[in-house]
Amino acid sequence: MAVHTAQASEAAAKAWWERLPAESPLAPADYRGRAALIVCSDALAEAVAALLDERGVRAVVDQVRVDPVVPSGEVMALAASWSGQDVVVPVLPGQPALRLYPRPAPRTPIEAEAVATITVSGKAVGKGGWVAASALADALHALLSDSPAGSPADA
Repeated sequence: MAVHTAQASEAAAKAWWERLPAESPLAPADYRGRAALIVCSDALAEAVAALLDERGVRAVVDQVRVDPVVPSGEVMALAASWSGQDVVVPVLPGQPALRLYPRPAPRTPIEAEAVATITVSGKAVGKGGWVAASALADALHALLSDSPAGSPADA
């Protein structure tokens, strides 16, 4: 069931990705574009979470966040546990790098430095810059499955 959910979520994410302005997909200028970015990242985060769940790694869709390292609008983040701490991972469509940050309180900006960064292979970047949910899940699985067991608090 999770595979179907992941495939459907990723298909929705990719459809929204294709609606974003090619010259600045992570920083659309208008409200419609910013909303499309959130919907795209939400669907992509759902797909990644489903794929991780299928592999026994707990990650849940958290809330919209802004990755302080990347000039972008708000995107959905995943919440997970890594090295004994609760972390968030902003899911930036079209970005091969994922950064883990200490999980701030709800509706609080990310202000801390990243505690870990992983980058998917350049081969995983597809047409138009799309990075597949499976590539993101593979990278996160490798990192999170090496971490002590746990689940994100209040998830």
